[in-house]
Amino acid sequence: MLFLVSHSWTLVGRAAAEPCGLVDQGDSGRVVSRRPFPTWGVQDPFRRLGAHPARRPVRRTMKRHAATLVSLCAYAVGTGRAGFIHAQDTSFGQCKAARTTVRWGAAKIRSLYVPLQDRTRIALNVILPSQLPAATRIPAVFIPTRYWRSPEGQPPTWQEESWVNHGYAVVVMDLRGTGASFGTWVYPWSDQEIRDIAEIVDWITKQPWSSGKIVSTGVSYLANTSELVALSNNPAVKAIAPRSSDFDMFDDLVFPNGVPNLSVIRDWGDIIYNLDHNIGRYGGTLKVRPVDADRDKKSLAAAIRSHESNPRLADAALKVVFRDDRPPEWKASFDDFGSFGRQAAMERSKVPIYAWAGWQDAGVVYGQLKRYTTFSNLQRLVIGPWNHGINQHTDPFLSQSTPVVPDTLTQYGDQYGEMLCFFDQFVNGNDNGFGQRLVTYYTLNEGKWKTTKEWPVPGAVRTRWYLGAEHRLSSTPPAGRSGSDRYVVDFEHTTGKQNRWWTQIGGGDPKYRGDVFYLDRTELTRRLLTYTSEPLRHDIEVTGHPIVRLHASVTTNDGAIYVYLEDVDSAGRVTYLTEGQMRLIHRKMSTDPPPYTVQVPYHSLKRKDSLGVVPGQTMEITFGLLPTSVLLRRGHRIRIAIAGADSETFSRLPATGSPAITVERNARYPSYIELPVFERR
Repeated sequence: MLFLVSHSWTLVGRAAAEPCGLVDQGDSGRVVSRRPFPTWGVQDPFRRLGAHPARRPVRRTMKRHAATLVSLCAYAVGTGRAGFIHAQDTSFGQCKAARTTVRWGAAKIRSLYVPLQDRTRIALNVILPSQLPAATRIPAVFIPTRYWRSPEGQPPTWQEESWVNHGYAVVVMDLRGTGASFGTWVYPWSDQEIRDIAEIVDWITKQPWSSGKIVSTGVSYLANTSELVALSNNPAVKAIAPRSSDFDMFDDLVFPNGVPNLSVIRDWGDIIYNLDHNIGRYGGTLKVRPVDADRDKKSLAAAIRSHESNPRLADAALKVVFRDDRPPEWKASFDDFGSFGRQAAMERSKVPIYAWAGWQDAGVVYGQLKRYTTFSNLQRLVIGPWNHGINQHTDPFLSQSTPVVPDTLTQYGDQYGEMLCFFDQFVNGNDNGFGQRLVTYYTLNEGKWKTTKEWPVPGAVRTRWYLGAEHRLSSTPPAGRSGSDRYVVDFEHTTGKQNRWWTQIGGGDPKYRGDVFYLDRTELTRRLLTYTSEPLRHDIEVTGHPIVRLHASVTTNDGAIYVYLEDVDSAGRVTYLTEGQMRLIHRKMSTDPPPYTVQVPYHSLKRKDSLGVVPGQTMEITFGLLPTSVLLRRGHRIRIAIAGADSETFSRLPATGSPAITVERNARYPSYIELPVFERR
């Protein structure tokens, strides 16, 4: 859980920015009305579009008073840098009532075992104000975790203290087979976890301090367990706020379009193995907290021994090729624990959902958009320039030291305040403005927050850029009957260990501050097959899901293709925007109905839809890149970079050899990328 700064600065920022025309206002004041979005495959011939000159990263150090903001506004208008004042977040901080603190003494932890119906003992931390009046009943924030409810000897975290100071109890649960709890953990978010969580929900409602009202929130694995709290279908559960949850773990994280993500399979697997065996949290010396009554730690030792039957993640996951594979360690497939498979139960709960996700966090944003467009629950979705923890600003056009917006570092900031207001509405019945479905999203390189009730955002024109001769990217379809480029796969190519995939485990390279940081790709992309447009004549906004269609052949019977969308500025600096990949045996576009709403060509990734790869035979390879929202400036160029490997993140495909990829770019076999474009003039 991550929390933030005073909202007063946000409101002053809006007042200063509106006269300058920097706050986007449609008929509703914030929602920009646009015409309907065409279905995939509809396209208009691309006109040359454009961007402003290269900009230096800006470090925001604005003061909290109107005079400074007005002067900054004047500067922005005078220089044409409207994006400079992106620190004024106009979508957050507008609710004050729920932020009032209460004082019933300091937060105090009580740690105990609660036996479940099958007699498995589950470890809980119950955090209450030390001077809570006997007759007072308060709601609870319930957090089931896979990463220890707390280390031994640790006092309440500042987050837990903040919840207590705002009138909530906090209950943190070590899931079955983890931490100090007994039992076996087999795989993520199992039906057994749902049953266990439901029992603890019922236990909370029966406590003498409980008002009978429960909310849940968390980041990453804990975001998914907050969803499992809702699946208890207990009327006590009033709202959840999952942050960076995985909607479809197979396609959004572990096997995107079938390509094995080794950074998660191996490194996350090692992390949870160490936690379950009390070896030390994240390689450190901390040990898991025993319950208060376990003074000699014999119960803790017995619980740790019971975890010996937990299967190693890599042992199971590395046996998987198709999404319906059922490794013997699990006796289940990824679909058995995907959030999308629990749609009926989630909709039946009618629990409101306030989800948060970052543009550069694996495939999490696409997963959240799938849920938003599929589930009928009241949903709010915020998509920001963030990493997996939602605590790092990852707009690649800004300095790495740019502060997070909304702020997350203190209990008074706008991320925490938003959750307080959201929960207050559904716990206490106060109308804090969360009564409608809405997506709030940030546009990279513009620094502006926008809202829409629909996704894809209405009004985008799907525009094709064709791969052409001399490595050009053009709006004109190829006319020649022949034309192709051959690329020998460079298996040393890497996007590094600070990419969107490694952020799921905190990043893999300690040299860099923060955990999503793409280096200048100017030299790197020279080792790839690239196609680059002419300089843009106007700014354009790309918001939505790019789709690539390649006609290509390979020299082996397996392999993968990676496509990167990049921005090239007037000085030649290359900036990563988004990506997509496809294992070639999964390239078949399925005619089966997808299990959720999709915005790109659907590949089932199931065994029955596998297609063999014949060396030298031209294949159609069509797939979506991960969604983004980015402003491309006049004078910049669009680049597509094609690779056959990302060595520090994904499995090598094929395992041996030196394969080559031949990409066709002719009238018979055109290859192109299709972008959802909002033109700026």
